[in-house]
Amino acid sequence: MSASIETNAIALAAKFGTYPSLIKQGLSDGLDESADFGVRTMKTAHNPFSKSGKTLRSIKSITTDEFSRSIGPMTDSLVPLFLEKGTKPHIIMGNPYLSFDGKKGKVILGWKLKNGTKPGIVYHPGTTPRPFVEPARNTLKVMFPRIMATYVKNAIK
Repeated sequence: MSASIETNAIALAAKFGTYPSLIKQGLSDGLDESADFGVRTMKTAHNPFSKSGKTLRSIKSITTDEFSRSIGPMTDSLVPLFLEKGTKPHIIMGNPYLSFDGKKGKVILGWKLKNGTKPGIVYHPGTTPRPFVEPARNTLKVMFPRIMATYVKNAIK
């Protein structure tokens, strides 16, 4: 998710009788606060579902341009997408020595499994969606104009 503002700081400053640098600083500070708010909201929405904490730790904001910020899970992993959208039932075919942490301890797929499935194959039931990006986006839609208005007003004073 990204937030960008296109503006002519010189014209805006002239309209309000202030310096362009103050307008630019107000816009930049407002974007930073909006991004931080979005990250906090996203982490709060994701936290109850966090098992390893990897996705939670990947939620960040980055400055992509002078008046642009991007927020969200900054990772190459597909896990955040699977959490957000859920997955359909599927078969996982791993190598014979693939292992993962199950509810009752470590499961090694190369060994004979108790449920009678073939080694190296898991019939995954799928997962229900546990969105954390979309709720943060919806909250930020409401809060972004308010946050920006506060910072720009303070910049013009």
